[in-house]
Amino acid sequence: MTRFRRVSAVAFLVLAIGGCSWISGFVSPDDRTAFETAMPVAERVMRYRYHAWHYPQGVTFLGLLYLSEATGDKRYRDYVASQIENFHATRTAWGEPAESDPGYGAKVTPPGFRRATKAEAEKLGICPWCCPCNEPGETCRLFVKDDLSAVKVRPGRDNRIQNGIWLELYRQTGDKKFLDWQAKAMETIIERDPWFEKKPGFQKIIDASFLPGISAPRMGAITGDKRYYANTVRRLEAFTNLLRDPKTGIFHQGWGWPSEDPEGYTPGHWGRGNGWIIGAEIETLAFLPKDDPGYGKTLALFRDLCASLAKYQDEEGMWRQLVAHPDSYPETSGTGLIVFAYAKGYRLGLLGPEYRDRAIRGFQALKKHVKPDGTVLSTCAGTGPTKVPTLAAYYARPTPKNDPHGDGPVLLAASEILRLERMEGPGGTNGQQPVPAKEPLKAKP
Repeated sequence: MTRFRRVSAVAFLVLAIGGCSWISGFVSPDDRTAFETAMPVAERVMRYRYHAWHYPQGVTFLGLLYLSEATGDKRYRDYVASQIENFHATRTAWGEPAESDPGYGAKVTPPGFRRATKAEAEKLGICPWCCPCNEPGETCRLFVKDDLSAVKVRPGRDNRIQNGIWLELYRQTGDKKFLDWQAKAMETIIERDPWFEKKPGFQKIIDASFLPGISAPRMGAITGDKRYYANTVRRLEAFTNLLRDPKTGIFHQGWGWPSEDPEGYTPGHWGRGNGWIIGAEIETLAFLPKDDPGYGKTLALFRDLCASLAKYQDEEGMWRQLVAHPDSYPETSGTGLIVFAYAKGYRLGLLGPEYRDRAIRGFQALKKHVKPDGTVLSTCAGTGPTKVPTLAAYYARPTPKNDPHGDGPVLLAASEILRLERMEGPGGTNGQQPVPAKEPLKAKP
């Protein structure tokens, strides 16, 4: 009888705590589904009426578009469309500056205006990342009058990521204006290809690998022009030849940066950099026809990188800021991109069930770095040639909360895990119905 009372008391306590949690609306981070994890991030992003148009925001918009497709909620897609239209109108109003223009990169302040602060951007409902960070060389895209009565937002010329976003909008909506806006820009991608060989004085950066992976294959699928397929396959092969470390199978971030060795590699293997390249590979494979001459080669590169990265997933499920250095911090953007690639690779039949389980375990760990209010933590700040000259600099890179480099990878990972939840979870529909799953998946024992 005593034992029964103890069990009953424990059961009552568990039910009481669970009931209070349900009443208060609190969801334990470990119990959140992919949709419950992603939705607050998406809502936080969408509260801004204008974003800085730079590649991190473009990746975020791709995440919103994939979340829209996975859930059937068109609000996410419509928000991205509104941002694209804002960008197009603003760019038209400012004109298209050449790189030789002193206003390129929004470094010149318009007459009668001044640079806005992040606090002023928040007050105006504009993404604070339009304002410069506290690092040398950062640009500003938001200018205001002293009394905040007038605002100017300069879009800049970072067309690299927009290409893929506009094309994804065309794929999802069929609205030809998104395709028409990009026709000329996509030709430029074909014509300018600086990645195929090592040239002294020309720095290579792995961050640029993601861009052709989301744009050129889509353009090939839309137009049937095989030049876009060939271009993307060649680029990915070139990045592999340039930056892959044959000892580990994973990638350096760059070549030609270190001042002491102008033709050497950046130290270590940066987490987000490896996320960029594996994300580019799976996005390419999603659109590349299986009978394309480059398909088998690209699939082999993808599977090789998947296997190499699997060796470095930590016990919790994360990947680190420096992939091969377990004493560096767990990092969200690299983890999110790898989870996205693993889950999508499994869903498309390109990877086996081991990677499904790794993706789920990775997402379970990733959720702990995403607060229930949508705050994303543990994301490495922007990292380029002037910021990481040494291994110690990679270790020391800051992790600002809600850094825009983290939002997109979290949304991309969540969109693919959500598809797996729908396919395999309780009452699963084999991915046919775009509805949020009710329970999170767990890796198989």
